Amino acid sequence: MSSCFFNLITLVYFFRSAISQITIAETFDSSTSKKVNRNEIPKQQRIEEIVLNSPDPISRHEICSLLPDVSPTTVEKILGEMVKSERVVKNGKARNAKYIKKV
Repeated sequence: MSSCFFNLITLVYFFRSAISQITIAETFDSSTSKKVNRNEIPKQQRIEEIVLNSPDPISRHEICSLLPDVSPTTVEKILGEMVKSERVVKNGKARNAKYIKKV
């Protein structure tokens, strides 16, 4: 009888542990999907925030690596609009171009 009771307690602890791990995994998945997808923040706003909040000049390639879900064409388009509206300054040309907030 005591060995059966011991097995039952062991089984309860096992299931309790498994349920808590599943709950933690679900919470982690939902929080990381928001961070990766960021569906709630438009792409343009995310690009602008990166450039305007960067203390150093930042390249298109660096922005693309920070935002893997945004295409390089979109990044280039938004950066061009920001330069045209004089919100940022473009230093360099082509692949060597870096962007920084206009002071």
